Amino acid sequence: MSYKANYKGSVIAITLLLILFFSAYYFKDILLPKANITLAVDTRCNLKSETCRLPIDTGKTVSFSITPKSIPVLKDLSLTVLTQGINVNAVSISFVGVNMDMGLNHVPLTRVDKAHWQGIGQIPICSHGKMLWEAQVILHTPQGIIKAPFQFSS
Repeated sequence: MSYKANYKGSVIAITLLLILFFSAYYFKDILLPKANITLAVDTRCNLKSETCRLPIDTGKTVSFSITPKSIPVLKDLSLTVLTQGINVNAVSISFVGVNMDMGLNHVPLTRVDKAHWQGIGQIPICSHGKMLWEAQVILHTPQGIIKAPFQFSS
């Protein structure tokens, strides 16, 4: 193989990587939209034993639960979101590694009824053993996006 062929292959590879990088940067707001309201994490709630609830405003709440309660890695997890007192058009969950970047893990949920949303997701395995996760419940409302973070460990 000649020097010219190696050079051409390297230029193509670098060009493709740059296109991928700039495309990801350009589309990040579509994939991970900015929230108008971000609620505070309730670190006292344990998703491994209960449904967790965060207040949005007076009479408005968002609840989140995961089953199985052991929250195993690389297994299907049933995700349930219940809203109260708020008009929601769409709901999704983004699983974010708190102590390590674990990449994009975004799960759109399906509407069961006006205030009940469900879906199936998974969390990846971490090579460092115990991992702190944040399930960011993203509510798309006519007034904007509300992000409700719920933390758990695996």
